[in-house]
Amino acid sequence: MQPVTSSWVAAIGYDDAAREIYVELIENGTYAYWPAPASVWEAFQATDSKGTFVNEVLKQPPYRFRKAYCQARIPRGAPVS
Repeated sequence: MQPVTSSWVAAIGYDDAAREIYVELIENGTYAYWPAPASVWEAFQATDSKGTFVNEVLKQPPYRFRKAYCQARIPRGAPVS
């Protein structure tokens, strides 16, 4: 996971093999969004507003989401693709 500057999002990460984007919220835990191709991950990293991207892109079809416990899968500080 990589920390981000946001009033709503604490950190973001990506699992290329699972095609999942991970979003750690400041107050509400971590969520996984899928199926997310690398191009969507790249756009998410580049956007100025992570919260707006989550609401306007990742929470819309065709993406699905679930509460995630990815700390064991992607440790904080680990390199992110």
